[in-house]
Amino acid sequence: MDGDKGQTQEAEAGWYHQTGTDAGAPTDKPAETHADTVEWTASEFIAHDKGFGWYAGYALVAVIIAALLYLIIRDVFSIIVVAIMAVILAVAAARKPRVMEYKLDRSGLTVGNKFYPYQAYKSFSLPETGPFVSIELAPLKRLGFPVSLYLAPDNQDRVLEILSDHLPMERHELSSLDHLMHQLRF
Repeated sequence: MDGDKGQTQEAEAGWYHQTGTDAGAPTDKPAETHADTVEWTASEFIAHDKGFGWYAGYALVAVIIAALLYLIIRDVFSIIVVAIMAVILAVAAARKPRVMEYKLDRSGLTVGNKFYPYQAYKSFSLPETGPFVSIELAPLKRLGFPVSLYLAPDNQDRVLEILSDHLPMERHELSSLDHLMHQLRF
C-alpha cells in the first residue's frame, strides 16, 4: 500500500525509530518491557524544505512590510525592528529538527532530559498535522507552553492508551496562525 510505503520511507530516512523493534537502525538501548512504559525516538518537528525561492519571497515580503511601515509611521527605528525580526524568523526557519528520545510512563512524559508530569496538563489532543500522528499536551497554567510530540506508527495506539489513562482527550481545532504557518511551510 502507498501509506505503508510512505511510513517505511520515513522510517528509513530517520524520522522516527521505536526502541526495541527490528525496523529502522539498531539502538544501544534495550527494549522497554514495562507494560505502562513506551519509549521511541522521533523528530521534534516536521522540517519543510525551503529553497532559495522561499527565502527570496520571504525577504521580499519583509522589505514590503518595512516600506509600508515607513510610509505610514515615518520612523527608522520601526524599520530596524522589522529587519531584526525578519532575520530572527529566517534563522528559525532554517533550523533543522533534532531527533529526540521520548519516554511515556505512569508519572508523565520525558523528552530528552526534560520531564513533564501529567499534573501540569489538563488534556491532550491530536492536531491534524498531515501524514504524521502528533500529540499536543495542553497546559493547566494560562501562560504555560503546550508540549508537542510526534509518534512512530508502531506505538501510537499504546501511547494513546497510556495518555488516556491519565488525561482526557479533547478535540483540537487548528488556529488561523497554525494554518498560516502550514501554508508558509514554516
